[in-house]
Amino acid sequence: MQAYWEESQNIGDPEVLRTLAKELQLEDAEAAVTANRHGDDVARATAEAQAIGINAIPAFLLDDRLIVLGAQPDKVFEQAFDQLARA
Repeated sequence: MQAYWEESQNIGDPEVLRTLAKELQLEDAEAAVTANRHGDDVARATAEAQAIGINAIPAFLLDDRLIVLGAQPDKVFEQAFDQLARA
């Protein structure tokens, strides 16, 4: 998360992933990157998100009923929680 959000690193680049994994001393990271070990999980999670209307990041699914897309100010979340409380 830090590499992506704070350092603007391209975590879709296998070389970036290898470097990060090495820094974090993650076991079997090379095999996971090379074999795309988690590709099916990522594809499934992406399809699930798109099926319920998530098409941006960050995205927040509140109480399994309301989606807030993108980085929003506190006021938007306050309104969303008020809306959920009234429903």
